Amino acid sequence: MRFANDLIKFLGKKPPLRILFVTSEEAPFAKVGGLGEIMFSLPRALNKLGHDARVMIPRYGTIERSLPPFNMEYEGLDVPTAPEQSGTRLICNVLRCDPTDD
Repeated sequence: MRFANDLIKFLGKKPPLRILFVTSEEAPFAKVGGLGEIMFSLPRALNKLGHDARVMIPRYGTIERSLPPFNMEYEGLDVPTAPEQSGTRLICNVLRCDPTDD
């Protein structure tokens, strides 16, 4: 816990940062273990300190798109993959879900 407190003190004294967490879990959407809980709490704590912290996770089939409300942020994002496999790409839609204070 001391590390977390030191990190918050350190980040609180710097100019605001823009942070993107790319992860496989975030509660309540997808949570298997502790990672989902951390990805729920850490970005919210950083936002309260004035930083712009966001989380990106895959849209698993178990995630209900209606709760909470998702908004289309970017449709048809072309993401290159595997440089050794020429022409292999992912087409992604980026949905936005604004967090609540829950």
